[in-house]
Amino acid sequence: MNLRERAIRAAEEERKQWKEAASNFAIEVKEEFQKRFGEVSDLDVKPITKNEAKITADGLTFVAEKEDSEYDEHIKFYIEVKCNECGKMFTHPNPCETLADIGYRLESSNICKACSMKRLGTL
Repeated sequence: MNLRERAIRAAEEERKQWKEAASNFAIEVKEEFQKRFGEVSDLDVKPITKNEAKITADGLTFVAEKEDSEYDEHIKFYIEVKCNECGKMFTHPNPCETLADIGYRLESSNICKACSMKRLGTL
C-alpha cells in the first residue's frame, strides 16, 4: 500500500472515529439536558462535532458545547433567541445553567452582535 492509499485510509478511519465521538456526545448531551432542565416531551439532539450538538426541546433551540478545564469537563447550553431589532435568531452569548436561566434569556431584551455593533456606531 502506497502513501496515498494509507493517507486516504487514515482519513476515513479518523472521520469514522469523529462521527462515533459526535454520536456519543449527543447521547451525553441529551442525558445532561434532561438532568439539568427536567424531562422534555419533545427533545431532539443532533451531533455537530465531538464537542458540539444542537438541541431542539419543546420548540426552543440550544447549542451544547463541551468545555474542558484542567480538572473536569462541563457541558454548557446556549439558547437561540430572536433579536429584538432585526428579528434574526442568534445564539445567546451566556450559557443556561438552570431552568431559570432559560426564562431570563427568553424574557430579556435580546440584541444580536450585528445590531449591537450598529448601535455603537450610531452613538
